Amino acid sequence: VVTKADVQINKMVLRSVKKASPDHGVLSEESSDSKKSSKVWVCDPLDGTLMFLHGIPTCVFSIAMVEDGKPVMGVVYDPFMNRLFYAEKGKGAYLNRKKIHVSTKSDLKYSLMGVNIWKDQGAFTDITDLYKTLKKQSVYVLDMGSITYLGAMVAAGQIEASVHPATASHDSAALKIIVEEA
Repeated sequence: VVTKADVQINKMVLRSVKKASPDHGVLSEESSDSKKSSKVWVCDPLDGTLMFLHGIPTCVFSIAMVEDGKPVMGVVYDPFMNRLFYAEKGKGAYLNRKKIHVSTKSDLKYSLMGVNIWKDQGAFTDITDLYKTLKKQSVYVLDMGSITYLGAMVAAGQIEASVHPATASHDSAALKIIVEEA
């Protein structure tokens, strides 16, 4: 599903990158430029579009600076709660200027875990088995419709883990650096 919001945000990103860093490329879920560069901005203008369409405020914007194939900076913005998650390689992760850390909980029992599924589940051939296994461990499971939102919550220590079959760069580039730095 692609909305006008996805398209408009994507256009703003493409214009901004072209103006500020004309030698950088852009890889976006909606449309990209074809510029070959060792520095690429990887963007998902609206992760959780289905939730957005239903008026459920769990969608976010994400962007990452990737140099030579590795994320070095990531930003995730939750416009509904005005929460800005960000990280830069070697400098830690932050939520609205406060340093954040992943949860230190080491036991799965009574943990809160995000699980994001969709029609193309990739490695998860039977998601029902995963849910049953987690429930047996007394894990509380959330599916909020946004991989990025759940990952940002992991970085902030609000949930212990997130499982998702993301294989696209726009789904994971910003999260990789934010969670690693957290």
